[in-house]
Amino acid sequence: MTKGFTTLEVVATLTILAILTAISIPTYRTLSDQIAVKQAVHETSVFIQRSRLAAVLNSSMIRVVFGKDQLEAYEESGHPGVADRLIITQPGSASRGVDMTVSRSEIRFQPSGLGWGAGNTKLVFWRGRARDSISTSILGRVRRFH
Repeated sequence: MTKGFTTLEVVATLTILAILTAISIPTYRTLSDQIAVKQAVHETSVFIQRSRLAAVLNSSMIRVVFGKDQLEAYEESGHPGVADRLIITQPGSASRGVDMTVSRSEIRFQPSGLGWGAGNTKLVFWRGRARDSISTSILGRVRRFH
């Protein structure tokens, strides 16, 4: 009696493994895209809420600038010739390989937390076939749409 596997058994096993791998790779890519998009949406939503909270806590006007590479929040000086102060920054959706389009490139929050230019600002995120979007209201709320 010999120990080991026959060539036919090895070929059959490798064929089954190849088929299972071919089936699972597209599923993995889709799942990976969905996770990246959801993470980018969540991070951007939290950034918007942090900026709104900063406006209320600092009793100042906050300007939020949306970019694929960088999200930035500036405390506006309110004086001509005086530069606005960068108070919050974080990497944008591009750091996760997610594309983003925005209906308005910047919005402002008043010291009361209400948004100027925030009404119906829509941010759409996508990677591969995965898509998700959020929108802001004039009240400064963030809503997520699937």
